[in-house]
Amino acid sequence: LHANASEISAKNKRALEAAKASNAKKSSVAAKPVDPTLLSKYGLTKDQLGKISGNAVTAVGDSVMVDVAPDLQELMPNTVADAAVGRQAYSVPGILQSYAGRGVLAPNVIISIGTNGTIGEDVFKQIMNTVGDRQVYWVNGYADRSWIATNNQFLTSQASQYPNLHIVDWYDAVKDHGDWLGDDHVHPNTNGSVQYAAEIAKA
Repeated sequence: LHANASEISAKNKRALEAAKASNAKKSSVAAKPVDPTLLSKYGLTKDQLGKISGNAVTAVGDSVMVDVAPDLQELMPNTVADAAVGRQAYSVPGILQSYAGRGVLAPNVIISIGTNGTIGEDVFKQIMNTVGDRQVYWVNGYADRSWIATNNQFLTSQASQYPNLHIVDWYDAVKDHGDWLGDDHVHPNTNGSVQYAAEIAKA
């Protein structure tokens, strides 16, 4: 399930090097020409892929992100993915602060957290304060766990309070697609990871 770690690490290294170079030059990271094979794989238009392919991204999450990160890094090569099995929301502020302190917290932040427990208002506010005016793409959860509905309702309620907060509705996308999930009905399978990344790309 988690055989992606070495691939994620190698791509993280390249993305961090690109971020540091971009900061040094005080310029944006250039987008690569659109790869037509990605359009069909992820169900994106040329315009959709062109808008995101050069984005610098910091993606933080739990084991769901471990599964999905290679697809995000395929779509957006300048993505640094920081994901860990069993991660709870309370870990995220410190992780983001670490990247910010090193000057490599990207202008686009993807968060996939809440599978393992509640998010909580205090932690949420810490996260949003840390990211500041960066664009935040927060993916809601899908699992047969008591706190998932609470987390999703809370995220929806916060969207109107933060103009830079975009809720990616994975729950709605996957609820009628059990074939996108693994045997645990929580983690995306290979096709589900593609769909998950596509939902983020379209947000």
